[in-house]
Amino acid sequence: MKILLSRILLIIILPIIDIYVYKKIISILPRELNKRKFRIIYWSISIFLLAFMLIFSVTANYKFRELLWTPFTAVVVLVLIVFIPKVFASVLFLISDFTGIFISRDNSKKLKRYILVFSLIIGVIVEITVLIGVFYGRFNYKVEEYRIEFSELPESFDNYRIVHLSDLHLGSFKLHKSKIAEVVEIVNSLEADLIVFTGDLVNNTTNEAWEFYDILKEISATDGFIAITGNHDYGTYVSWNSEEEFENNFTDLKRFYESMGAKLLLNENIVITRGEESIYIAGIESSGKPPFDELGDIDKALNGIPENSFIIMLSHDPSYWRSNILNYPEINLTLSGHTHSFQLGIYSERYNIRWSPIKYIYDEWHGLYDENSQKLIINSGVGHIAMPARIGAPPEIGVIELGLK
Repeated sequence: MKILLSRILLIIILPIIDIYVYKKIISILPRELNKRKFRIIYWSISIFLLAFMLIFSVTANYKFRELLWTPFTAVVVLVLIVFIPKVFASVLFLISDFTGIFISRDNSKKLKRYILVFSLIIGVIVEITVLIGVFYGRFNYKVEEYRIEFSELPESFDNYRIVHLSDLHLGSFKLHKSKIAEVVEIVNSLEADLIVFTGDLVNNTTNEAWEFYDILKEISATDGFIAITGNHDYGTYVSWNSEEEFENNFTDLKRFYESMGAKLLLNENIVITRGEESIYIAGIESSGKPPFDELGDIDKALNGIPENSFIIMLSHDPSYWRSNILNYPEINLTLSGHTHSFQLGIYSERYNIRWSPIKYIYDEWHGLYDENSQKLIINSGVGHIAMPARIGAPPEIGVIELGLK
């Protein structure tokens, strides 16, 4: 469904906006301006951007997508810079067309020129904002700290520190491997008892992860590294030559985690022990809102855990917390990712502002949530997908300190 909507946007909506804005601009350009040159420049840029985006969205061959992923992300930035002002201008031109019924022709033409100038100013603002998000925002790692207290927590785990990573999307760092090394350096400096990763290691295929193996294998914590899968980790966003290739890709993912000494939880659990006391980390396979597959099995993930145990559940998609996990009161804390906080938002600790468009899709999308003594923490993720930028939604490394209430 998401792919279908993106194609409709590319094939129908954006070209209609493009044609409408072009006609308005042509109608108000000064006569002395060479309209033929303007036409060539205008449509060359638009057709190239839309054609590239359409070809990339239609062609799902994994080799093609791996080869052109970096150019694709650059084109996404250009599309934002070029088309956001056009969308803005189209709305204003529609308003001017309506108001033009009530004003003179000369004044209507002046109004359209003001709209064009105003849209250009908006374009400059958008361009600067996007470029800041590209060159600074996506690498401006933020350490988000939480201390959460539970009466059920075993005493030996008071002050237990968990570093929470999510959504690395390693394929987006091909030209910036040093930035992943920076993440590893930050993580290791936090002196965690345990590191957990809540899915989306890659964008398309496991091949992306092996390029970062020598960097990621340096991650260390007292009780190791535990991971789960996200929707991108199964290779379902590309087409494979055979079912065997598809299955081998996922087998390779499991081998990757095993090679770096991490435990990948696939609807299972692992025990962490301090003296005679224990807590359990359970992890489900990727499950959540459509169109994503429901691969999670909570009952299987909890199998073998004794009653009255302290349980932390790892679930990539936070929507699964409300739809399923809350039905299991024995689960004390759930850690999730997936939303990226839309890679776009308004965030200010000083003024206690936290907003993102993703809030209109997910009821819980970032930070700490609490219901019936069950808690959820959603990590905005380290990486980025499609849009190589973060604007007001910084990449996050979470630190969770468990406390005894």
